[in-house]
Order: sequence, then structure tokens, then C-alpha cells
Amino acid sequence: LATVYQCINNHLEEWKPVTYWNFLSEGVFAVIPVRDTVVTNDRWGCGTICKHGGYYTCSDRYNPGHLLKHKWENCMTIDKKSWGYRRDTNFSDFLTIESPLLIFQSLVETVSCGGNLLLNVGPTHAGRIVPIFEERLRQMGKWLKVNGEAIYNSSAWRVQNDTVTPGVWYTWNQKNTIYAIFLSWPADGYIVLSDPVVSLSKTQVYYIIYCVYIYIYIYIYIYIYIYIYILYYYYYYVFLIY
Repeated sequence: LATVYQCINNHLEEWKPVTYWNFLSEGVFAVIPVRDTVVTNDRWGCGTICKHGGYYTCSDRYNPGHLLKHKWENCMTIDKKSWGYRRDTNFSDFLTIESPLLIFQSLVETVSCGGNLLLNVGPTHAGRIVPIFEERLRQMGKWLKVNGEAIYNSSAWRVQNDTVTPGVWYTWNQKNTIYAIFLSWPADGYIVLSDPVVSLSKTQVYYIIYCVYIYIYIYIYIYIYIYIYILYYYYYYVFLIY
């Protein structure tokens, strides 16, 4: 707020009508020498969104659900209500990893549709990443450590999501490797992939799994084990004394 106050008081006279900025941006972009090597977008402006620039950023958490002829980006924040840091937040204000798989789902769907994901965190005034943001980023890192080959150096396939199983999203690495990514396990235990064309003599299928709940199970097991051990030790100690 202090920065905004300073800008208004010190630079108010330098501001011009909106038409001036529209003219300036069009002229600069037309003659700028590095226009083919810099990235521009149309995030600000009235009636300009998804029409101009090197890539589209149509809205926050934008995903067309299909391929676009133009490059595009999905801009989203882990804090549902702010791009900056807020001290008065509740736990429910933040996107989660596990349920309903919001961050993972956004990443997979964006890459499958040929887009770029911009995931924002709001640091404190000292530049510190608070624990809840750090936790989300580390969870993303653990998932990518297992499944990164389906995301890095991959691109959109001819089909974005399976026509029979909508929760399955595809990417490929242009080396005859197709990745079918599903973020939830079906109740009947079967995954039906209708779009890949397989050859019995050439097609090989590999299964890569990452389960975010395994850490919970391990933690619960260790906790119960320690609790039982402490309880046993306590009764044993009491028995010896009396």
C-alpha cells in the first residue's frame, strides 16, 4: 500500500489517457528490434485479452481444454484469493495437492493442451517462502521426480484427454513414447485407453506410480508403533517398581 501511495503522489502528472498507452504499445511493438526474441502478452487492457501478444493469458486458471493455434499460459496462484502474501489467511484459502488434486490436475491438463503453467507463490516482505507454500512446491517436486519425463521435454499429443476415460490426459515426447496420466484410481481397478493405437509386436507398456498417501500410511504406522512401544515400556517400568 505504501508503494502505491508513493507512485500516485510522485508520478500522477506523468500518466496519460488510456488511448496514449494503446498507441504507444502498438508503435513500440511494431518497431522494437527484439520483438521476435522477447515474450509479450495482453494481460492488461480492455477488450484485448486473448487477441494479441506472443502468447495468450486469457484469465487466471485459464485452460481451453484443447489445443490452440496460438501459444498460451495458465496463470494461477496457490493462494486462491491473492497473488501476494497475506497474513490473515485460513488453511482453506490455499490450493491442495492431494484432494481434489487441484495443482497436479492443473499442471497435467495444461501440458496436455500445449500450454505453460505459471504457478505463483507470495513471499513475505523479507523474501521468505512461508511453510505452506514450501510444502506445496516440495510436493510438486516429489511428484515430478517420479513423473517428470511425462512433463519435461514433452508436448501435446494428437488427443488431449481420452474419449472413453475423461480423467486420462496424454502427452508425448516425439520419440514414439506416449504418456497417459491419470490422477485417480478407478473404483473397478481398470484403466481403459481408447485413443492409443497399439501393435502387439512393438508396443510396450510401463507403469509409473506416485502415491501421495503412502507417506500418511507410513507416518501412521510409525506413530502407532512408537505409541505402543512407549505404552509397553511404561507398564513394564511400573511392574518392576511395584
